[in-house]
Amino acid sequence: MESVKNLSDPAFYTGATQKNIKHGSVFPVPIMVAGAILIVVAAFLLLRESPLWIGATAALVIGVVLLFSTEGIDIDKAGGRYKEWNRWFGIRVGKWKPLDVIESVSVILETDTGRFIPVTENSPSKTEDYFQVYLMNDNHHYKVFVCQSRLRVEAETMAKNLASWLSVEVRVYQPQRQGAAPKR
Repeated sequence: MESVKNLSDPAFYTGATQKNIKHGSVFPVPIMVAGAILIVVAAFLLLRESPLWIGATAALVIGVVLLFSTEGIDIDKAGGRYKEWNRWFGIRVGKWKPLDVIESVSVILETDTGRFIPVTENSPSKTEDYFQVYLMNDNHHYKVFVCQSRLRVEAETMAKNLASWLSVEVRVYQPQRQGAAPKR
């Protein structure tokens, strides 16, 4: 698995024909905490030899899935394909797709805003910007997430290095409209 920091280093791509980029956990942190709690409760029930062993085993399996599942992307330049994957119990699940539909790499600004509890009119909010790197087709309607950074310069460097490695160009994200809006 490659660190996202490595993606901004041009040496990372030297001589490589295949890259495996791990995005991180499938589930958000609160769900992962729930998974950890399920594991602890299941362990407690199993160690006490409780008659609830079937439920405890199910809770253990669900807790492990919630806590340890990850996602990412494999890019096989030599084979001309890529695969977006999820890893469950150490097994990567995903389908290989042709790389020839990818014609560019783009950086897109995503803004995440959340409110602190209690949610009232005047509750404080927190806004964070992320710069996400995507593989794109020619009209930008099809995009594949590769990585993200909080720093614009780092994300642009990642996009430039990835585009150079894939022999495609870095383009500004501009999806083409499919025609005029319908009249009412």
